[in-house]
Amino acid sequence: AAAIDVPLLLDADALTVLAEDSAARAAVASRTSPTLLTPHDGEYARLTGHPVGPDRVGAARELARSLGAVVLLKGSSTVVAPPEGAAYVVLSAPPELATAGSGDVLAGLAGSLLAHHQAVGPLDDAGAARIAAVAAHVHGLAGSVAADGGRTVTSLDVVHALPAAVARVRSPRST
Repeated sequence: AAAIDVPLLLDADALTVLAEDSAARAAVASRTSPTLLTPHDGEYARLTGHPVGPDRVGAARELARSLGAVVLLKGSSTVVAPPEGAAYVVLSAPPELATAGSGDVLAGLAGSLLAHHQAVGPLDDAGAARIAAVAAHVHGLAGSVAADGGRTVTSLDVVHALPAAVARVRSPRST
């Protein structure tokens, strides 16, 4: 991980490895390119040994500082924190996003945006945090579009709603 000189996103089982393997933690901490971790509350607890607690911003910041990585702490209030600097709180996620695979959609969206930006030029932690916050916001909007009227949502519904969510971000007054 340390030798890969491009942004790296770690989600799901990769976070479990990071929680259990001190060499993996050291490799992440020594990276010079941004690393984005996308834990939900349970994965956060495995990474830190304690639950998130009521201060989600403080929890995300602490994990970000301890690993030298950008943290996107998923939840109804998603927090994105770089190791240094401002944290972002994204409140666009509806409760319908609490469904199997929804976090995978978010990780895929964030990873694709990181890769797209990297193709344009180098990226630092602050830039990676802004990109992760945009991904979380668009993901939340897609969840709202998919849940239109309170219907049950699957992760595939969220994927199908992404174009409408992007359209809302591009032209918020038209929707």
